[in-house]
Parts: sequence; structure tokens; C-alpha cells
Amino acid sequence: MPAIKFIEIKNFRGIRQLSWAPATGINCLIGPGDSGKSTILTAIDFCVTARRHLQFSDSDFYNADITQEICIQVTLGDLSNELQSLENYAVFLRGFNASQRSIEDEPGVGLITVLTLQLVVKRDLEPIWTLFSTRAQTADHERNLKWADRLAISPIRLGSDAAFHLGWRRGSVLNSIGDSDASQNAQANSQITDVLRSAREGLAKTPSTIFASAIERVVTVSNEMGIVIEKPTASVESKAFTVQTNSFALHNGSGVPLSNYGLGSIRLLSTGLQKSMEARVPEFARIVLIDEIEHGLEPHRLV
Repeated sequence: MPAIKFIEIKNFRGIRQLSWAPATGINCLIGPGDSGKSTILTAIDFCVTARRHLQFSDSDFYNADITQEICIQVTLGDLSNELQSLENYAVFLRGFNASQRSIEDEPGVGLITVLTLQLVVKRDLEPIWTLFSTRAQTADHERNLKWADRLAISPIRLGSDAAFHLGWRRGSVLNSIGDSDASQNAQANSQITDVLRSAREGLAKTPSTIFASAIERVVTVSNEMGIVIEKPTASVESKAFTVQTNSFALHNGSGVPLSNYGLGSIRLLSTGLQKSMEARVPEFARIVLIDEIEHGLEPHRLV
């Protein structure tokens, strides 16, 4: 699993400048409210995310000063073979000195091979994602991660909206589990479409008096205008049936969505699902960002 080796944040929300080399494994940010802990997690999330669009405003700039661009760099190590591919990323591969907690612009003996992802936002508020290295910048060479590689490393964010991960939505833990077998997803979508098509056909065969007066008026007016409409009826629009697996979420046996459960249970289940995926399918291991780790947990669950 890619691991964060170094983070640099400039002019993002309440952070004017931050450089940090996280330790291996779990890192806990501890401090008073409004000291920037969540901002650091958000900066990582925004820089490494697989979302195609993010909305920024003037208030996202430090002190709302739009003359100073936002720049977030996240340097990743423990790279997969795809991310270390010389064919794809040669000029962007760098070296991380673990003992000195510093980055060198080229890989070398005794250094950890790393990639630096960069997010820049200027006064036009348009986010620009690229890979970064000094030698690539000098050569005016620019590119981003391949989309498949970005999807593979995008972090899991567990906050107050942890219920998001209990549905089959893009970026959720459950969707990652489903993505491990794309053929199953395609089969599920096909079955759902067939069921909904049958429901629509059944509704079309059921006489309804709800719209009878409106239909009668349509017949009268269409005849007056010389428009031929054969046996008009009210039915459900076909485009209304576009439900796919991303419209589904976990429910209990009584039909109650798990998103209605307590916050602590939701967060624990989401975290447990992610850990189970890492154990079963190592390539699905991802960076996990947990905001307010104790929020919503009873004392025995904190332990």
C-alpha cells in the first residue's frame, strides 16, 4: 500500500505553511479545536483524491488572500510496480531519505523511491492536479497520474459522514469491495435493469383513472390540431428507471438502512470493512483519514 512519506501545504485555509514527514503506521494529530487538524486531513484528501471535480472559494485561501496560490504536495512511497514504472513516471520518480526525513529530486542508493502529487489552486479557483519533480519542472514536462493509478491510491475518509461507506457509491468502502470483481457489478446492473423494466411494463398495463381528465383533454386538443396519438395513457418515463448498484445501500432485515444506526456503529463498521479488505486483498489497502477518531464512540468502544 502506498504510504505518505512527506506533506507540504501552503496557503490552504488556516495553514500558511506546513512541512511534515509522518511516521510509519498510524499517526495521530492532537491539539485544540480550530488548530488545523481537519485541514491537514482535507488537504491530503484533496491532493490524492480520485474525484474529478472539487469546488474552491476565496475562503479556502489562507486569510482569504487569493494572490497567494494554494499548493499542496503529498509524497508517496511504498509504491506498486505500476507507480514505479519508468515508462510512465520516470522523470517524476524521486528519492526519500528516511533517516533525514528529506526528499531528493532523483532516486538513489539507500533512498526510498517516491512520487510527489501536487494540487495547485490559483485565483481562478480551478484545481490543477499534476505530478511534481524539480527536474520535470525545469524541463517544462507536466503530467498527472493515470486515472487507474489515482483510483488505486485515493484515500478513504472516515468522518461524521461515515454512512457514505455503507452504500455502493463511488469511492466508498463497499464499492471498493465490489470493484474487486467488475463482472459481478455488470451482472448486478443488468439484473436490476431487467427488474425495473418489468416493473415499468407492469405499470403500463394497469389502468389508472388518476390522469383520466388530463388524457381526455389531450385527446380532444390533439384531434382539433390534427395530431394523431393512438390510445394515449399515463406511464412511467423510461429514463426514470436508471437505478444501478450505486443507488443501493446496506439495510437490516427489517428494511432499516444502516445509515440510521448510531454514529459509533457506522464508523466502526466502515473501519472494519476497510481493514478486512486490506487483509483479504492487499492491493485494496488504502490510506485511511479518520477525523475525530473518538467521535460517537462509547467508552468501551474507545478501548
